[in-house]
Order: sequence, then C-alpha cells, then structure tokens
Amino acid sequence: MVIILPLDFIVTRYLHFESIVGLIHQTQNRYDNYPIYLTVFIGPFIEEILFRLGLVVNKKNISIFLSILVHEILRRSFIKLDFQNVLYFYIIVLTVISFILAWTYLTPQIINSIQKKKKWLIVFSIISFGLLHITNIKIIHPELILFYPFFVLPQSIMGYFITNLRLKNGFFWGLLLHSLFNFIAIVL
Repeated sequence: MVIILPLDFIVTRYLHFESIVGLIHQTQNRYDNYPIYLTVFIGPFIEEILFRLGLVVNKKNISIFLSILVHEILRRSFIKLDFQNVLYFYIIVLTVISFILAWTYLTPQIINSIQKKKKWLIVFSIISFGLLHITNIKIIHPELILFYPFFVLPQSIMGYFITNLRLKNGFFWGLLLHSLFNFIAIVL
C-alpha cells in the first residue's frame, strides 16, 4: 500500500484517470457471482500448473504444462468454458495431442537445457504470474501501462512465496497456499 496508494493518487490527481484501485475493486466485485470452487480451487489449480508445475523440470511436468497452456490459450481465444460447445471437444483433442507431442519429443538434452535456465524460469514465473493479474483491472488505459506492474506487486510477492513453497515442499503445498490466498480475498 506504501507504493500503490501514492501511485493511485498521482494517476487520479495529476494524470486525471480513474482510480486503478477502484477499477480493481470493481473487477473483483464481478467475481462475487462466480462459484467459490472456481476462484478457490479450479483457478489456482490451473494457475499453479501454468506458472509453477514446470519449475521442477522433468518430462511429465513440462508435458502437462504445455498441454494445459495450449488448452487455456485456445479456450480463452475461442469460447468460454462450455462443455456443450462442439468446439470445446476439438480444444480437448488438441490439448491431448499437444501432451503426446511434448511427451514424445522432449529429449533428455532439451530437458537438461531447460534445467540449466531454471533460475530464469523461476524469475519469469513469478513476474508473469503477477503480470497476469493486470487482467483484474477493469479498464486498461495504454497510457498507464508503466504503472500497472506496481498495482500487481502484491500478486508478484504472493507468487514468490508460492514458488518457494512449491519448490521446497511440492506442488500440493503451493496449490494449498494459493487457494488459501484466494479464499481470504473472497472473504474480505
């Protein structure tokens, strides 16, 4: 808050834009209509796979990560989560195919080269996890793009702690902490 509130003051008072904190709260209010299981269980599960599963570098984790990444990109690009939509069937098929391709073509040399860049992967994971939460801001003003990373600093810090817990104690514990953070955010 020491960083966010003064920046929000500058954005509203001197740059004459809406309060970014207010825009975040407006977006969070729309999640009131979401079932709790989406926000506390399903969302964190998908985010943990996308941002932290591959940090333990092995063939299984990377294959799962890549297939879920393909799924999420296609699903978010074409349809909302709708099991009745026939297009969703094709997205599932492409997800399975991407898993099989990753499993088939991930050689020990590729895995070793990824392992050598693990520190960069961790940093990228934490930063991208925080930046993903820019979508929590209801209206994005391109003129303020340099300010937005500061407004998702709490999520980046949370990502740091979840990443440490995941690497030290395993995927389940990182998922549990992420779910706990989301639960507390909903309750508050």
